[in-house]
Amino acid sequence: MHERIYLTGFMGCGKSTIGAILSNVLGYTFLDLDVEVEKHIGMDIPTYFTQFGEKAFRRIESEVLFKTVALKHFVIGLGGGALLQPENLKWALQNGLVVYLALSAEELTERLRYSTHRPLLLDKNGQVVPRTILYQRISEMLAVRKPFYEQAHIQINLAKQQVGESVDAVARALYHYRIPTNKSNPNPL
Repeated sequence: MHERIYLTGFMGCGKSTIGAILSNVLGYTFLDLDVEVEKHIGMDIPTYFTQFGEKAFRRIESEVLFKTVALKHFVIGLGGGALLQPENLKWALQNGLVVYLALSAEELTERLRYSTHRPLLLDKNGQVVPRTILYQRISEMLAVRKPFYEQAHIQINLAKQQVGESVDAVARALYHYRIPTNKSNPNPL
């Protein structure tokens, strides 16, 4: 098993929930990267987003991500946009085992339709948007993000699964995963 397992996927896919349970199953420690970022910046992410913008947030997120290289036997839940920067994706693929937790835009919309703490899904006044607008926004964001997510070492489709089933699916995939032996180009970047 790899020293660091990075869970990636769109916001609301279950990285924190699955990661916390999976870490117990594996005997690892769970770390939520967003929580670590909030500790680093001294405020919650929505407030930081409002005051400093997404670009500043992504810079801090990268710094905190790179510090995880010192961790051993950790499952790390990443923010939904953490691996959208090519340098972050390449780094994670080289320094851990990256697992993409996949859900459709429809399922994500159902999970996120009442979320009030995800700045990219709210209107300009910080309010929840109507379901149709939310679905459109998630679909557009997912279309941009999916090519990054799909470069993960392992992809797990979580469609219509309960949390326990999802954890089992990830644990099985980790157990059966073998690191490619092609030394000349071990990563898809």
